[in-house]
Parts: sequence; structure tokens; C-alpha cells
Amino acid sequence: YGEAEELFCQCLESKKSALGETHPDTLTYMNNLAMAVRGQGRYGEAEELLRQCLESRKSVLGETHPSTLTTMNNLADAVREQGRYAEAEEELLRQCLSLHTCHHKQPGYCFTS
Repeated sequence: YGEAEELFCQCLESKKSALGETHPDTLTYMNNLAMAVRGQGRYGEAEELLRQCLESRKSVLGETHPSTLTTMNNLADAVREQGRYAEAEEELLRQCLSLHTCHHKQPGYCFTS
């Protein structure tokens, strides 16, 4: 994960310079960097990156976009891995599932709680 973190960091900076901080491609690299950081057990740092990415994705792509929901799920995992289980479940995972269900109102495709 250390080598991946370094590469994602370089790519993220390049994307920010070329496309801007809130371009969807830039946000994908931010999410990927956060996952590399999380993979090294640095959950607090990953949480910060994921929160930033989530807010940008909500603003740029909308709350129900699949990429936004992926980041929300990743954030829930980072929070859970810090032992904050109630926050992860109640505030993040349930919200993610609710938004996903609202976005896909097709029989057999919705999550149920």
C-alpha cells in the first residue's frame, strides 16, 4: 500500500493541476489515495480524505451518484475501523443504503433495511 499511496498522491496532484480539485477524475484519485492510506491502517487520515472527497462528489455529482455512494461506503468503513460502529452504521451506511434505494426504484434491485 505504501507504493500505491505514493503513486496515487502523484496522480492526484497531477489531476488537480490539469483538471481542477473537483473534477470527477481528480476525486477518483482522492478516493483511491484514501483507500491506500486506509490499507496501511491510517484510518484517521483516510477518514479526512474521504470526507473531503464525499463533500466534493455530493456537490459535483449529486448524492445518489454511484461514485458518491462508493465514497460514502468507504468512509463508513474507515469510521468503523476506528471503533465508531454506531456512527458508521447509523449515519453513513444507512444513509448510503437509503440513497441507493431511492436512486434505483427497480423491483429486485433495491436494498432493504
